[in-house]
Amino acid sequence: MNIFYRRPLAVSCAFFVLIAFLCFSFSQRAHALVFSVLLLALAVCIIVLLLLRKIGKCGLVCLLCLVAMCLSSLSSYVLFKRPYDRLHREIGNRCTVSGYVAERIDSGAYYSRMGVRLERLNGEPIAAGALLDCQYASALQVGDRFTMEVEPREFENDEYFNEKLYHVSNGHFVILEAESAWARECFDEQKTTLTIAAARRNFHLSTRLYYAIGEEYGGIAVALLMGNRQFLNDADTLHFQRIGISHLLALSGLHVSILIGLFERLLRKLGTPRTARAILIPLLGIGYMLLTGASPSICRAILMLCVAQIAFLWGAEYDAFTALCAALVALLTVTPYAVYDVGLWLSFLAAASIIVFLPAVTGLLERVRERFHLSKLVFKLLSALCTGISVGAVTNLALLPLLAEVFGEASVWSIPATLVLAPFAAVILVLALVSLCLPFTGPVCGAVCGWLSELAAHISPNKYSLIQLRDGYTRVFVFLLLIVLVLYAVCRLRGRYWWIALPLIAAVIVTSSHVAVRYPVQEDWSETVLNAQYGMIHVYTKNGRAVVVNTATGVTPGPSKVKRPVKEALCTEVEAIIFTRFTSRGPLFVADVADAMCVRSVYIPLPTTKDEAARATRIAEEAARRSIDVHFYAGSPVDLPCFS
Repeated sequence: MNIFYRRPLAVSCAFFVLIAFLCFSFSQRAHALVFSVLLLALAVCIIVLLLLRKIGKCGLVCLLCLVAMCLSSLSSYVLFKRPYDRLHREIGNRCTVSGYVAERIDSGAYYSRMGVRLERLNGEPIAAGALLDCQYASALQVGDRFTMEVEPREFENDEYFNEKLYHVSNGHFVILEAESAWARECFDEQKTTLTIAAARRNFHLSTRLYYAIGEEYGGIAVALLMGNRQFLNDADTLHFQRIGISHLLALSGLHVSILIGLFERLLRKLGTPRTARAILIPLLGIGYMLLTGASPSICRAILMLCVAQIAFLWGAEYDAFTALCAALVALLTVTPYAVYDVGLWLSFLAAASIIVFLPAVTGLLERVRERFHLSKLVFKLLSALCTGISVGAVTNLALLPLLAEVFGEASVWSIPATLVLAPFAAVILVLALVSLCLPFTGPVCGAVCGWLSELAAHISPNKYSLIQLRDGYTRVFVFLLLIVLVLYAVCRLRGRYWWIALPLIAAVIVTSSHVAVRYPVQEDWSETVLNAQYGMIHVYTKNGRAVVVNTATGVTPGPSKVKRPVKEALCTEVEAIIFTRFTSRGPLFVADVADAMCVRSVYIPLPTTKDEAARATRIAEEAARRSIDVHFYAGSPVDLPCFS
């Protein structure tokens, strides 16, 4: 299990990632200094190896590590730091930019937000991503080119959300504000690129599939096949997050293996030679990667597929972990800012855990087969079941430290829900492909999507779906789990019963998480006050329970600001939203909070006028649409059952 033994590329990949992390916060002068030192060290290493006239194992490792660190430093400077600094020098100044729309993130009657790729800044070439905030309803669509006047501004960080780190890690270096008074959008339909063509095609096919299946569940099929989550409704997103199956909607090795498997089977039926298949399959994979937006998870799967096919053509032995390291280096070379992308590390760590630990599970099954003399059919069924459970268990355990640090919570349903619902996802993927070619078959795919959505919605509301990982005791056991995983992966430990420690630590983590929110018992409610227009939002927490009281009649804080004190108090849901006033923005507040967290009930004061009754009805309808219990009350909110 020693992941670095006889794998010099794995060692160099570790140093590549280290430099990428460090360079993220370097200034241009620090970049130049680090790159110069690394280049000098590389030159010295090459001279020494030439004088020795042979490259041993240590020499090869040193050479690859220095090359990797030089490449990491260079790509970080050229593809991130230089365009990032150029854009930030223009903050506060009105400038002219040209580029194209990569995605539409959000839109409304009076605003639009898009992810764009810039090609020119004040007439000079630049290659960078940015967020375009239009203070009007923009007509720009995915793939459209534009030239407009904008004013760059810095990301706003607060105690609730690190906006800069989140957006920069996704390739958006700055926010461009465009006002309708001087934006002057100009369209240029004559010029196009492969990326623009792929973005337009993805949007066209996604829209076609969405309406072929139906607006209610079409978003699930679009996310599974096209990687486009624009059509996915917020309720499904929340349910999938709470039961830990969001990875099924992220294009990855599962989706690629199914589609590539179908294509390879078709080529075999047509009598295509193995060498020809080894060339055609990577080309198909690269085309699918470009069409679906090249997310980190699908890039990893496609790059590993390409390495496997190249190994076959060269007659070399394929090593999955080396291929994974090569994919990581290639991805971070092209997009160095993605080194802080949580999605990238979730994808690569999940794949690494399967590669490293699955052989031990396979060996254990072989010993069971030899000891109990199982028949071939029984062993095959047992192997499939145990492998599925083991892959899910090992993947979730390996990701638990990262989930604890970034999200602070994890789902207890992740493994069983993945085993039960993954077949549904595989069927939907195939049916979505058929529906894309034959739209009249869309209702069949829509029915399966509906089953998947209803199952997720049935499991999600369970009170103990999520466990909190941020209390002191749980953090200690999560850190212990990380140490054990690293020891088993890096050190050559081959004990027969090594796997017993992992479920034991996992059981302690789950128990500790549930106990931590109840002991010691909190006597009084803790209160967090959030500013709102014409009132306040009060968040009360006590012993794992959270109640949100809305006293505002105007604009309220975003759901992330409401969610933060709830999660910091180790609460996994909101027991009740209480309105003390009637507001036209009440339905929007319920929708925003319910999209971010599970909400059990909504309390509305008894209306006394027709206007109040109309507003109360709209709030109640929004809550009922999201399966939230609605109650009307008279008197003081502190007398309600949720405060008992």
